Amino acid sequence: MTWVVVVGSSLVMMLWIVVFSFFPSNDFVGEVTILFGTIYFWASVLLAATICLGAFLNSFMKMF
Repeated sequence: MTWVVVVGSSLVMMLWIVVFSFFPSNDFVGEVTILFGTIYFWASVLLAATICLGAFLNSFMKMF
């Protein structure tokens, strides 16, 4: 159940950025192209996922 919440909340956050970047606003205009179009964003996402998965696998392996 925890995986559903973690992955679901991350997907909802990304969807929120996509939807609200198309509305006229001072804060989010074009945010989707600025944020999702950079290698820094995707490298951070992959790095965070790798670190979290490594920590999870480490704690899982300690049970055995």
